Amino acid sequence: LICIGVEALGDPSFALREYTYIALYWMKPPPSDWSEWSPTSGNVASGLAYYYPARSTKTPTVAGQSLDNSQVIDTGTPRPSPGSEPLEHIEQGRPWGGAFWKMQQVVGPERADHALFAAWAGLTKNDLENLSPADFVQRVISELARDGGEDVTEQVRELFARRGVTVPE
Repeated sequence: LICIGVEALGDPSFALREYTYIALYWMKPPPSDWSEWSPTSGNVASGLAYYYPARSTKTPTVAGQSLDNSQVIDTGTPRPSPGSEPLEHIEQGRPWGGAFWKMQQVVGPERADHALFAAWAGLTKNDLENLSPADFVQRVISELARDGGEDVTEQVRELFARRGVTVPE
């Protein structure tokens, strides 16, 4: 069930964002509790839930939030307590969504779409429990390297480094 407040009814991107988040969540092995996912896993899912509707509507504003930002990615979000739904994923997803939006400008929209989705789809239950920001970015870089396109490793590393995520070479 997706609940949208009356104030959001005029902006379909609210529903797109929430639907995308639920779709990304359900394509993974379900945890018995949100606290089983690392904070990064929830934040990345939220970032993707901002990014894909932005790509669909071809505008960096989703659910009233601009992804055309340079927000730093929080690399130290604590694990949620058992039994709680971590609402901070919504807020912490915006910097990830902004980074993904910028990445698609650097590598091209289709390459970004594919690499991001493949990196998310490839996560196992163990990965979801232990994922760090650098781990996910490295997975995206690996997917970009597999697609046969131009080598954009350094550009993607630099983009995420400017947002606080250092990916070892």
